[in-house]
Amino acid sequence: MSLTQYKNTLVKLWLASTLCISGQVLSGPASNLVPFSGKVGGDITLTWIDDGTVNIDSAVDIVANHVGRGTQKTTALDLTQFPWITTGSIVTHTANGDTIELDFVLNAVAIQPPLLVYVGSYVITGGTGRFTPPSDDVNQDLGSGPISGVAELQLPDPATLILSFQHTFEGTLSRGFGDLGKPASVTKPAK
Repeated sequence: MSLTQYKNTLVKLWLASTLCISGQVLSGPASNLVPFSGKVGGDITLTWIDDGTVNIDSAVDIVANHVGRGTQKTTALDLTQFPWITTGSIVTHTANGDTIELDFVLNAVAIQPPLLVYVGSYVITGGTGRFTPPSDDVNQDLGSGPISGVAELQLPDPATLILSFQHTFEGTLSRGFGDLGKPASVTKPAK
């Protein structure tokens, strides 16, 4: 990535974080997006195999509005510029089996071994169940937002890297998914 591309990425991250204030996107009343925020944490273990491939094993938990408790599985990871820039894809699995697919980019802002502080952003690319996109339009906005967190790097052996991390996100999720954006029914307790 060139210096210009890196600067452009940082500008995009700044814009995304500027547009998101406490999970509320500055948009008009006709917006198709609802606030989406939560916390993510766990471990990702990367093991380099003799043929040069990398095995990714993740044990990651998420707690977020519209999801509740769930897990995340890293499905792709680009480490060519690690630790400074990491990109990848994740699938979030909800308790009932629905999924949210997203891509992310993370940028290291401080490295003090073994800790790495990062900021980044996510873009929702699809999903299943109640998170199935409302149409096949590839240009639809399914949601996005900023990420910030910290990771601890562990090297138990020369072929293994363990990232233990925690981060938060505040952004948006498409109202067009299933029943999102509709008021939840409230049941009053019996007296």
